[in-house]
Amino acid sequence: MSESKRPSMVTFAGIMMFLVAFFNLVFAVLAFTNASWLSGFKVDIGGNLWLSGAIDLTIAVGCGFAGYSILKGGNFGYYWAIAFALINGTRWFFQIFWHPFMALVVIAIDLLILFSLSSNPEWFGFSRLGSYSRPQEYEEPK
Repeated sequence: MSESKRPSMVTFAGIMMFLVAFFNLVFAVLAFTNASWLSGFKVDIGGNLWLSGAIDLTIAVGCGFAGYSILKGGNFGYYWAIAFALINGTRWFFQIFWHPFMALVVIAIDLLILFSLSSNPEWFGFSRLGSYSRPQEYEEPK
């Protein structure tokens, strides 16, 4: 498919996946290095910062690959971006009491990703009814 015909909301979702990956990568590095300012916040899981860092790193890598695949137009990115946006939103929902601003920002970005992808299933070859039929040429909705 032609790169210029990609819907802008799909491009937005791909770029936002990279942003979410960056946020999670920063928190993973902070958890792995046991940053001193981080000790005042509740980011650990059961008192284990390494586990929290591993979860953040896993989410960061998954979001990065999903963002790349979205921008390439692959179905892998569609499914994985939805999955990782849901997982990441759930993860930050549990952190909302300790990081309210950051949690609300990340949850809002995840919701925008979900909206962007679910409003353009035709780009990934799905009809609105759920059947798979990849079009030969994508046409912008009128």
